[in-house]
Amino acid sequence: MIRVTRLPGPTAREAEEQAAEYIEEEVARCDRRDLGTRTRRDGSSGLRVDFTYDAAVPPVAMEITALVEPDVRALDAELRKLEAELREIVSSENLEAWLVGVRVGANVHRLRQPLVDLLRRHRGRSGVAKFRAGEAPEDLTAVDLRLLTELFDLGLVSAMRSDEGNELSVFPPIGNVTEGDHGIGSLLRSAMAANVDKLREARPRETHLVVTLDRSNVSADPARTSAPDLLEGIDVLWVMLGYYNAKWTYRVWRTTAGDRRWHLLRHPLGEPPVLYPSRTPRHQPTLGRGHD
Repeated sequence: MIRVTRLPGPTAREAEEQAAEYIEEEVARCDRRDLGTRTRRDGSSGLRVDFTYDAAVPPVAMEITALVEPDVRALDAELRKLEAELREIVSSENLEAWLVGVRVGANVHRLRQPLVDLLRRHRGRSGVAKFRAGEAPEDLTAVDLRLLTELFDLGLVSAMRSDEGNELSVFPPIGNVTEGDHGIGSLLRSAMAANVDKLREARPRETHLVVTLDRSNVSADPARTSAPDLLEGIDVLWVMLGYYNAKWTYRVWRTTAGDRRWHLLRHPLGEPPVLYPSRTPRHQPTLGRGHD
């Protein structure tokens, strides 16, 4: 069954809790390491970081920050409502599993009914089918093609259906990405500079900075963003992607002080973790057993 986890949640505080839980799962899955009980700090006990895990070995401090465009956040709220409505239809009518991507600036209200029509028209189709401007099933009728064109005009960017499962997920808002779009290096440097003092205060704990990105004007291709030099005081940098290509590549990236490569961990379609670039590091990683 196809499943996609989206961030952020309805409130900033809930988003932090969800992000922390997501990272805990990744550490357990990839590193075979249980971080234990999460304790919210935010100024208590003299610590400004969001969370500590003092039962972990070694103990961990985690700070979570979000870099989100206002228009992306606004659309995300509308898409949660749309997703809930479509999930009910898909479940009640057995319309199989769908992944849907919508562009920033889309009129979600006008998109709803044609999108429902698309889901219903392809009930019972076998295998995986992708519906994008540059790729669609060859057997589509003229009616299907007109409907698809209408959906593209309204803001649909992609839809993929599978006959394995009976659930629908709407991708995080996505924008117009072109060859000229840049990576996220400057954004990550800014996030590290803004949060490193909090993490240094939490020493001697192992320090993790988690950056959630929902932006439409950057590329999710790791070739466009070299893994940055981590500032002293940050042991692990996590990046959780929620924009354009993130759904087709990896939505969770990680780099560590001991291994300056991207560990590309969580793929929405279940691909195994990989390292980018795939070269032998100068130093052995401090985390990420099983990825070499």
